[in-house]
Amino acid sequence: MKNSSRIAVGVAGAAAGYVATFVLFSLLDFGNRADPITSGLLGLFFYSPIGAIAGAMLASWLVTRSGKDAGNAASRATA
Repeated sequence: MKNSSRIAVGVAGAAAGYVATFVLFSLLDFGNRADPITSGLLGLFFYSPIGAIAGAMLASWLVTRSGKDAGNAASRATA
C-alpha cells in the first residue's frame, strides 16, 4: 500500500477515535455534574485527543498488519 493511503487511513482512524471517545464520554455522562461546561471542555480537549491518537495507531497497525500478511501469503504460494 502506498504511503499516501496509509496517511489517509491514519487520519481517518484519528478522526474516528476522536469522535468515538467524545461520544462515549458523553453517553456515559462522565464528569462533574456540578460543572458540566468544564467536564465537556475536559472531554473535548483532553480525552478526545487521546482517542484520536489511539485511533490513528490502531488504524496504522491494522493496515500494516494486513499488508504484511498478504505479502507473506503471496511469497509462500510461489515458494
